[in-house]
Amino acid sequence: MTKIMPSSIIINPSSTTLTASEIAIANELFSKLEKKHGRNRIRQRYYDQKQLLKDLRISLPPQLRNIQSVLGWPAKTVDVLADRIQFQGFQVTGKTPDNYGLDELVEANNFYDEFSQTITSALTHSVAFITISRGMEPNEPEILWLAKSALNATGIWNRRTRSLSSGLTVTGRSKEGVITHATLYLPDKTVDLEIGAGGKCKTDVQPNPTGRVLIEPLIYSADLSREFGRSRISRAVMTLTDSAIRTIVRSEVGAEFFASPQRYILGADENELKDKWDALVSKVLTITRDEDGDLPTIGQFQQLSMQPHTDQLRQWASLLAAETSIPLDELGFPSQNPSSDAAIQSQRDPLRLRADAAIRGFQSTLRRLANTTILLRDGELPGGDIQGWFKPTLNITDAAAADAVLKQVQVMPWLADSPIILEKLGYDASAIRSLLNEKRRNEGRNLLERIAANADRYDDDGNLITG
Repeated sequence: MTKIMPSSIIINPSSTTLTASEIAIANELFSKLEKKHGRNRIRQRYYDQKQLLKDLRISLPPQLRNIQSVLGWPAKTVDVLADRIQFQGFQVTGKTPDNYGLDELVEANNFYDEFSQTITSALTHSVAFITISRGMEPNEPEILWLAKSALNATGIWNRRTRSLSSGLTVTGRSKEGVITHATLYLPDKTVDLEIGAGGKCKTDVQPNPTGRVLIEPLIYSADLSREFGRSRISRAVMTLTDSAIRTIVRSEVGAEFFASPQRYILGADENELKDKWDALVSKVLTITRDEDGDLPTIGQFQQLSMQPHTDQLRQWASLLAAETSIPLDELGFPSQNPSSDAAIQSQRDPLRLRADAAIRGFQSTLRRLANTTILLRDGELPGGDIQGWFKPTLNITDAAAADAVLKQVQVMPWLADSPIILEKLGYDASAIRSLLNEKRRNEGRNLLERIAANADRYDDDGNLITG
């Protein structure tokens, strides 16, 4: 059976209807998925807090080398940023109020939660993917959006079009982790692959009339050398987490000695102290007289301090905070003196800038997702510019927001009719839609009342009666 383990996946050409070039693309995608799979699994283990102590075998006693100590800092580096990126829906510039039915698709796909989970996955692995397909089951949406992590999806990036030229998702594995089913995404077709022993492959081909690959990548922190971005759980984050875990374990050992200070014995027979570790932690010692009848001298060392462990842990936390642009108090070391609101916002500015940069990258993904969806459903591209709508990353008080909006409306009165004002006031997407619908109902009701009040001023032909 074919497997993501060290050998590359090769599809047997004689067992499939795919062309030679399509087989080459599929094998390249399988190889790319295999190459990144190991590192992605490691990052997922750090996020899931399943990465245990990496002992340097220097200071820890053998009895504590298998201690299961974990730390949630890698998950914190992801979640603190993900919580600041809140998708609110789609906006279409200058077009119909129904936004080409995108609002209904967002609700039908539960896309607020789905996209939030996709963001978390993208920040963990540097990229996640969203597939586009027609709903097949009675209860499925007309267009189905499904998120895939980088553990089970990949693609080939086209720098000229700035989009994927092909993609692959793993849809089935055996208990041993063997890939049994996958889906290949091409501009003209989507192919379901059933993979068997010896590279034998059964295919189910579905035409793709859009000319676009029906899978979109959600990329975090891309650059010219890494088209699929960089993970928030970087090597530096993993290294600092390992160091912090060792510090925590050493502090556990130190805490035992802090509770039971070390003793020393002068003039004792070493044969009576067969296990020195037991002698260190034992509450009661049995020591006999020496051959001259004298008792050994027993003393106690000065009690150890836990402060060095706390200071070192704070050092790792400070380095991690600098590496990830998150405030130190998010890592368990709050400021001793209360800060003003302005100081707190200033402390979070680097994280806000990271969130704004991530949103700019996610906007292009959402734009392509919406355009491809409408093209697949309606057969033509929308006429308006589609944008993803996100909640502002800067948190300000209600009073400050109201004051800022008031000053802007006084200078530009036409802004009062814009939904952007409601967004700046902190209302979410559903609240804004409800408020705008209520506004339209009130305007319609007032118009009917004015018409009814002036009905007697017009004749049956609609002419104004002047006499």
